[in-house]
Amino acid sequence: MKQSPRHGNQGRSRIGGMTEASKFETKPTNEREKQMEYQITEDEFDDVYKPEKNRRAPNDAAWDGRMYETYGKEHERVRKIAATHPGRVWTLIDGGDGSTPILSGYHRVNRLGHFITRKAVPDGDVVLVQIEDFFEDWGNGE
Repeated sequence: MKQSPRHGNQGRSRIGGMTEASKFETKPTNEREKQMEYQITEDEFDDVYKPEKNRRAPNDAAWDGRMYETYGKEHERVRKIAATHPGRVWTLIDGGDGSTPILSGYHRVNRLGHFITRKAVPDGDVVLVQIEDFFEDWGNGE
């Protein structure tokens, strides 16, 4: 496992053929070689990056009140933060194969929702949070 001094030693593995997240692998170029890509757990996402509560919909927001919608006033807040602090915005994505990762950064394609975190991802780094049993939990109202 590749461990990063920027992210700490919490078992993060480098993405790029070493993990099940290989579909997110990027083409190696001189520019990309400087970029670090990591896969973390949902618990690590909570502990390290600390997603903030959605104050626009405190009682209705999914993910324990932390997810922002992809439209309306909630989305306006996400876009505002993405413009000024892009490392603090994350996107829950429908992977198309049953996977539902959270990917650092603001993404429009296949998005299901957004998160804003207190801690930013370092510039140039990409972090993927693999979510276990998302659709099972979602269907149970958890």
